Amino acid sequence: MDILLVGTYTQHDAPAVLEKQELGKGIYLIPYNEILGDVAGTPLIIQMQNPSWVCLVKNRLFAVSESEDAAEIVEYEVGVQEERLTAEKKEGLQMPGKASCHIEKDEKGQRLFVSDYGSGDLKVIDISEAGSPKLLQEISFTGKGLDPERQEASHIHSCVLHRGDLYAADLGCDKIYSFGTDKGKLLQKETIEVRPGAGPRHMGILEKNGKTYLYVLNELDLTISVYCNGELCQTISLEEKLPEGALAAELCIAEGKMLYASVRGTGEIFGFTIDENGMLNLKQKVVVPKGWFRSICLDSSEEHLLAADQKTGKIYIFDRQSEGELGNQRVLVEVPVPVQVLSGKIE
Repeated sequence: MDILLVGTYTQHDAPAVLEKQELGKGIYLIPYNEILGDVAGTPLIIQMQNPSWVCLVKNRLFAVSESEDAAEIVEYEVGVQEERLTAEKKEGLQMPGKASCHIEKDEKGQRLFVSDYGSGDLKVIDISEAGSPKLLQEISFTGKGLDPERQEASHIHSCVLHRGDLYAADLGCDKIYSFGTDKGKLLQKETIEVRPGAGPRHMGILEKNGKTYLYVLNELDLTISVYCNGELCQTISLEEKLPEGALAAELCIAEGKMLYASVRGTGEIFGFTIDENGMLNLKQKVVVPKGWFRSICLDSSEEHLLAADQKTGKIYIFDRQSEGELGNQRVLVEVPVPVQVLSGKIE
């Protein structure tokens, strides 16, 4: 069954939650028809605290429970019985740290890489045994950046795995750390220095003409930095003037030919073509007035782009046209305080 997974904030003290906003209840699993781009059944709600990032490994669902008191992930076994979604809670894992916010999985489904925003940690979790996640390695970072409020310390925001190398974005220190892997553990290789005050948040990677291109969305200065084999080769500003309260949020790459990036606070989604040299060229800007698109993703078919508006609770869907433009915008479903939307498939 094709599904959409939506992680939500369940507490009013979570980031950017409005005072009188209806709160989420946990993880929403929504049956989805990717051919029609439509909801295809009754959602299942898994109740848990602040599951701000979820990750699907076959029929195993992992979620962080974002908290200032601990670093925690929870595992569920999900499935389909008589065309209805099911979920069974397995063992969770509480660890030292604060505000876990992102999960990356390895190619074999044996390891998770968890980013702790609050404490500036990167964790490796062994998930080789179902229902028994184990902390394998923890790497802590120190330092600070230019912004005294957002960059007073290390803040690991996300990581991305590519051909055995892991890249971790430190929003607090304006750095990208790269690691090799050996027997499931990480060995630090290089550090990429990002422009001071940029605040790297999320990343994507492509291989073109034998070169590795790393695309970094910078939250604080609303830019995209492109690195070719570790060297900066392009910087694009999403806004000529930084709108008050606007923050770059998420990016995704389609078919190796288009990159989309969202901005919270302006309701904008930018579409860039990716040329043969890995460079970005602006093709389209879509605006939903007063939108707050914290999360965007492509569905499994890459025929549609989904965008979660944290403040209105609306999950928008856009049809992707033949040249990559977004069209036929509509509200797919409403979920209170959606902070991540993800497309997946379960058996």
